[in-house]
Amino acid sequence: MKGQIRTYNKIPTDITDVKLVVTVYALNIKSYKESEMKDILCNQVELIAYIVKKPIYRKTPSGREIVDLSLAVNREYKKTSYIPAIAWGKNARLLQQLEVGTCMKIKGRIQSRDYEKIYSNGIKETKIAYELSIDSFELESLEEAI
Repeated sequence: MKGQIRTYNKIPTDITDVKLVVTVYALNIKSYKESEMKDILCNQVELIAYIVKKPIYRKTPSGREIVDLSLAVNREYKKTSYIPAIAWGKNARLLQQLEVGTCMKIKGRIQSRDYEKIYSNGIKETKIAYELSIDSFELESLEEAI
């Protein structure tokens, strides 16, 4: 399948719980025989994106380096999708130094993970985050990206 990652904010009645909805819009779908699947990379994403918030670098409790990014991807009809992304290790160290507005060509995969949100009243809720896990990236000039 080839398509687009699209996002929008779903605003519930309680404005403090705005949710980013991440969807995949299929542009074309092709079916494969099982024997053909061994040569196909599943869940591979390639896109050109801009950093829209200062990268947040941190270390996990086990000492692994990670950076959280917020990326903007331009779409047709002057639409933009905002995609949460992460990178690990060496990529995390490199990406943390980039400025807002930096344009990159990115390869990675979409992943989901559970996390626990703790509200101010002490109530805990398990939620699911969907994000782009960055495998590799190249810096792009604005002229090349268009």
